[in-house]
Amino acid sequence: MVTEEIIQEEDYIEFQIIDEKSTLEQNKYKIKREPYYYRHLIHKKIISKIFQQLSSKKIRTVIHNLIKKLGFNPEKSYKIIDVSCGYDDLLIELAKRFINSKVIGNDLCWKQLLSLPRKKKLSNLTLTTRNILSPEFCQKENYDLIICKNTLHHLPKSGQLCLLKKLVRAGKKVIIVEIENPLEYSFSSFIWNFYYRKFLKDDGLNFVYQDEFNTLLKKVNDKIPFVKIINASLKTIKGNYLFAVIKNYKKYTPNNTLGREGREW
Repeated sequence: MVTEEIIQEEDYIEFQIIDEKSTLEQNKYKIKREPYYYRHLIHKKIISKIFQQLSSKKIRTVIHNLIKKLGFNPEKSYKIIDVSCGYDDLLIELAKRFINSKVIGNDLCWKQLLSLPRKKKLSNLTLTTRNILSPEFCQKENYDLIICKNTLHHLPKSGQLCLLKKLVRAGKKVIIVEIENPLEYSFSSFIWNFYYRKFLKDDGLNFVYQDEFNTLLKKVNDKIPFVKIINASLKTIKGNYLFAVIKNYKKYTPNNTLGREGREW
């Protein structure tokens, strides 16, 4: 992993990425844990391991299969970003699978990044804590693959559309994963959402239904032409997950206009 920057706020200082014992030792007396840090640690180390076969691992398997279906070759070099990676194992799996590629994990919450498994140093993995709604995010960047999972319900409705337009402009191919409103899907999904909100303090509540999800994609398509390759769903104990795979028609320059070199991918 690559330590890209140091995060400083109030009375704590913490490296964004810790992958060496020396780095941790140098900072262990300056670390101030965020609220509910240990709740997230319990979730990561115990709860998620018990139930991952029934939800998160199924989602990761689908994403890996979609990436393969899109024609990505592990031997080649790509630029891949997960715009809201959290501490899910997908990012580590991608970095190991595409060892010749640059893999970027972004999450606004640094404690999520620090909880990522670090059993092996991965020189092709970089972590960042950029605000996905900031004007600069994905403004002057191009990626071969962008992954956006379980993110939209944390954003206001206007922010959902804004983010999707950014991703479609910046990515040759985009995989979007979003949970359908778990409060009304099933008793199991309602209980899991209650657990996330009350125990983990995950307060994202701007959930979408499948029709709303498709409407969002249509609004983006009205502004930026793209091909929606796949539109599918996956039922899990946490709820129904909606998948959309997008391939852009044209290549956009950083200022969002079609460049002279614009061509089909």
